[in-house]
Formats: sequence, structure tokens, C-alpha cells
Amino acid sequence: MRKIHSAGLFAFFFILAPSVGATEDRNGNWWNAQPHALQVSWVIGLLDGIAVADNFIIFDLELDAMSSDMPNCNTKGCYEKLSEYSRNLDTSIKRFQRKFAASTAGTIADGLSQLYSDFRNRQINIVDAIGVVMDSVAGSTEAQIQKRLEKLWELYAK
Repeated sequence: MRKIHSAGLFAFFFILAPSVGATEDRNGNWWNAQPHALQVSWVIGLLDGIAVADNFIIFDLELDAMSSDMPNCNTKGCYEKLSEYSRNLDTSIKRFQRKFAASTAGTIADGLSQLYSDFRNRQINIVDAIGVVMDSVAGSTEAQIQKRLEKLWELYAK
């Protein structure tokens, strides 16, 4: 039984490895060519990466590592500016976390599939497409989504 599991894992990674390390564009054409299970797995990996990055940033803030490269902050104005920067960064991280916390990997994968079902969106890189999907999940209006898509169409038409 153990050999079957090992063989299955080997086959899975042998099949998966070329798609993980590929240098091709990760756009709608790539997304649509992937089986649904791989799409969801890709999103899970993305969410795990976001969680790890968030933890590193928060850990650095807590240790004051981000300010260690800054000049000696020996004035009240400098200290206030640095404190404001930390608060703004912390607020941005928490807003970003809330946006993703409200979604599952399946929801995001389905949103990407729906977005990429329109041929006009297939040239959009997956990283930019996720922003559109997350805005939609967060309740952005159709007009706001359309405006963002039009900007992306312009960007990728070049």
C-alpha cells in the first residue's frame, strides 16, 4: 500500500512540476488549460504564500526591524512619521487579510475561471486577475470592475 501512495505522489509531482516551474505567462490561457484541482491547489499555494508574507511583515514590525535601516530618529517629528507609517502599513495588511479571509480557494478559483471565460481577459496575468476577482468578492460594483478591466486591457495590449 505504501508503494502505491509513493508511486501516486511521484506521478503527481512529475506531472505538476513542469507547470509549477514553467516560465510561460500565467494568464487566462494558462489558467484555462489547468484541471480544476490544480487551479484550486494553485490558489491554496497563493493564499499560503500571502499568509507567510503577512507573518514576516508583522514580525518585522514587531521587532522594529523595518526602522533599523532608517536614520537615527531623534526628533519628535521623525518618530511621529515613523509611527504613522507603521500604523498605515498595519492597517493595509489587515484590510488585505480581511479581503482574502472572506473567500475560499474554491471561490477564488471559480472567480478566475469566470473572469477568464471572456476571451478579452485571457491576456491578463493571473496576479492582476486575482485583484479583479477579490474586488468583485469584496462587493465592488460592475462599473468599478469594468473600469479596472479596461485599464488592464490597455496595459496588456502593449
